[in-house]
Order: sequence, then C-alpha cells, then structure tokens
Amino acid sequence: MKKFKIFIRIEGPTLREGKADCFPRRRPTVPLTTFKSLRFQFTLKKSAANYCTGSGVVKCPDTRVYITSSIPISVIANNYLNKAAGDSFTVMPVTMAGTQYAVTVPEPKSRRQSSTVYFVALEKATTVNLQIVDQKRKTQTNKTITISASAKEITAFRTGSAKYLFASGNADFLIIVAVQSLESPSAGKSLDFGAYMPTPVLSTDCDNTEDYHISMLVSSTDFYAVQPTPQCKCKINVVGGSEYNMSYTVPSKIHIPFASYSSNAGFYSRYGIFFRVSFMSLNNYRCVK
Repeated sequence: MKKFKIFIRIEGPTLREGKADCFPRRRPTVPLTTFKSLRFQFTLKKSAANYCTGSGVVKCPDTRVYITSSIPISVIANNYLNKAAGDSFTVMPVTMAGTQYAVTVPEPKSRRQSSTVYFVALEKATTVNLQIVDQKRKTQTNKTITISASAKEITAFRTGSAKYLFASGNADFLIIVAVQSLESPSAGKSLDFGAYMPTPVLSTDCDNTEDYHISMLVSSTDFYAVQPTPQCKCKINVVGGSEYNMSYTVPSKIHIPFASYSSNAGFYSRYGIFFRVSFMSLNNYRCVK
C-alpha cells in the first residue's frame, strides 16, 4: 500500500485577522494572520484514494474535512500518494455548490488504476441522477444515487475508462474528481495523480452566453472539454500565443492535444466548458441541440 499525505493550506488574503476551524472528527482551531498561509496536516488511518475499491457506484471511507472561518479565506488541498505523484487544487466554498454538473473523467494510463468521482452532500439527503457516457463506446448508462452529509461513507463512481458524466440533484452538492496514473509530459514516461473540483453548470440551455477562459500551458499538453448536457453539440475555436488556430467539436472530440501551442493560452466559448488546470489558448464555444 502506498503511503499518503493529506494536508490543506489556508491563506488569509485580506488585511483582517481571524481564526479557522478545521476538523474531520475533531475540531482544532488555528489562527489566521494577515497575508500569511498556514499548512494544516491531517493524520488519517484511511485514505479514500487508497481504500476506495471496486467499479461503478461504490461506498468509500469518510475522509471529509470541514473548514469554517471568521474571515474570508482561500483553501488549497494537497494530495500526495507518494514522493512523486500528487496534485494541489483550490477547494471551492459551499456557496459555490450547485445542482447541475458536467464532468470529463480522463482515462488512467495504467489498467490497474481508476478515476474516482466523489459526490459530497452539504446538508440534507440529496437525490442525484447520473448520466454516464462512455467516450469510446458512445454508450450511456443512467443511475440514481442518494447522498447525505450525515452518512458515515462517501458515495463515489469509479471507472477505468474515459467517461463524461452529467449529474443533476434536487439540492446543492459538490463533486471532487481524482484520477490515478495520469500521463506526465514533463517527466518522460512517468505517471502522476490529478484531482480537481469541477464548477456547477449554471444553465443547461445549449445556446447560452459566450464564455472565455485563459490559462498557461506550462508543462501540460492537453485539456478535456464536455458539453453542458448530452443533447448539446458545441464547436470550439482555440488560438494559442503563436496564433495557431484550430477548431474542435464536442462531444465528438473530448480530448484536445496542445503540442503545437505556445505557453500562453485562453479558452473562448459559446458555453462554459471544463478544462484541466494549466492548459492554453483561445477558445470559442457555440452549442446547439
């Protein structure tokens, strides 16, 4: 079993000072200083990444961490499965939770690993309807799950192949995605671990307002796009800093490589898309039914 480390970094980005409560099953209070960050590490006997097994809809150990603060703060989660593989991502506040999600789940490069989508309820029992589409087979599976903030386990969906998932709930909830064995372009043939919290879909109308995303490529080589609903078909125009221009159609093209682009990038779309962090260029999205 691989060793793991789970810790969060809390930052006080304002001139105010305050305190934050951080607790899984205990409730320590830590001070927050102006323009300072604080690393808070949790000692857990079980990690959901290591002890969550099986495929399809499964139950995982409850490793939820609750954070409350007397002032506005930013929270960054760091997850490291060993000395080489790990990822950091911004933890969204509960005020950014929603009832509709469209998520792309990349395929692990190792057949022995899986991608896991965690569904986190906020308060009451929440019914979530799932539409799970296999990106290669173009087949769709519908499932209904019930999640609750008081449950002693976390409901998750695990898969070893590329999927895109549409989730609709009768109350606000959050999603966390963890992908083992991601290809690491900056480290040769080595594999990495990736985790992220997708933002909710604000509207499922295929013909919506334009959306614009800008990001840096750095060492990444691709991003993943998904339409807001299975009924939508979207066209994306991508322009890099080198003025290299390409067009793609979603859902027929989910994985878009960026080997020809420079290090500066943005995404301009007719409808908001999900993209993996640290990618590139200019995106123009127009969705129709």
